[in-house]
Amino acid sequence: MLLKRFSGLGIAAVIILLVSGTPLAWYYIHSFKGFIGTGYGNLLMVKIMMMCLALGFAWLNRQAVEKYFSTRSLYALTTRVPYYIEAETLILLTILFTAAGLTSQPPPSIYPSGCKLGRSTEYVSSADSALDIANSCRIVGR
Repeated sequence: MLLKRFSGLGIAAVIILLVSGTPLAWYYIHSFKGFIGTGYGNLLMVKIMMMCLALGFAWLNRQAVEKYFSTRSLYALTTRVPYYIEAETLILLTILFTAAGLTSQPPPSIYPSGCKLGRSTEYVSSADSALDIANSCRIVGR
């Protein structure tokens, strides 16, 4: 009984994360270029891929629980589920560390549009601070 209730709670939590996280990510990224070409976008892409992987393991767990309730066979619960839970836990820890890494990256939305950074590349490394970016935009000009 507890397994069925937790499954519903997990689905609701994922839906809340998607509904709140998707607009916020788009607000910070603005474009596909900001998603691929910046440190923030790259870490966000890793976080999204890890979340999809964790959801895959959650789906496998749910399938094993449904099989248990339909057949009353403990085989799936005792042989597969512990490994699924272990893998999902490690993936969720990776997501946690990736989220911590996101806090040290400036989002692409802080770069003024059309700002020339005076470099040969258009992307900014993670070592550059928002103040350095703003100052270089004033010095070089648009």
